[in-house]
Amino acid sequence: MIDIFNIGEYEGTNTLSPELSLRYNYTRQEVDKIHKSAILSAQASDWGNYYQTEFDSDKMEAFMSDKLKSGNEEEFKQLSSDIAGAIPAFSTELNSVDMGPEYTQGLLEQTAIHESGGLEYDTQIGGPARSYFQVEPNTVKDIAKNAPGILGGKFTEYTGVSAGDLKNMSTSEIEELLLTNQKFAASMAIVTYYRNQKKKKE
Repeated sequence: MIDIFNIGEYEGTNTLSPELSLRYNYTRQEVDKIHKSAILSAQASDWGNYYQTEFDSDKMEAFMSDKLKSGNEEEFKQLSSDIAGAIPAFSTELNSVDMGPEYTQGLLEQTAIHESGGLEYDTQIGGPARSYFQVEPNTVKDIAKNAPGILGGKFTEYTGVSAGDLKNMSTSEIEELLLTNQKFAASMAIVTYYRNQKKKKE
């Protein structure tokens, strides 16, 4: 019954009309639940295709079911704020792949929750990924080298970092930046989603 919803621009806007609500005998709570499930399913698909760059139904199910760990609410509140602040720096790029700000906000929040075990860790065990988004330093280096234009003035103003800065950083310096600058880490996650989606659509 998801086809009675219009989640077109990924804004997470419920457009079920009152007439359809009556026709299908849905309560407002049921409508909201179905709509939330549809959005989360779309986000899981985007995570699998454009963040993990593989379609693995089991991993996508885990993405959808992961929750914030109790005790991490304040950390999540700050994370949400950092994500919200990063999105406008990439509005042109995100709009070009039909990722509106509300959808992107939810996608990044769930990505962080899933990748970090509910905001429990920010360092990959036995691996190079750092931050709640589990971004690898090599990914940052690739962005700085091959897509510096994405990291414009708004990005630098928000994060305090420029593409030129990143080109001159060592791996350990980028690791530290990912761990200590959540605004930067969120930005790298956004750019990763955008670049991989653009590549697959070309």
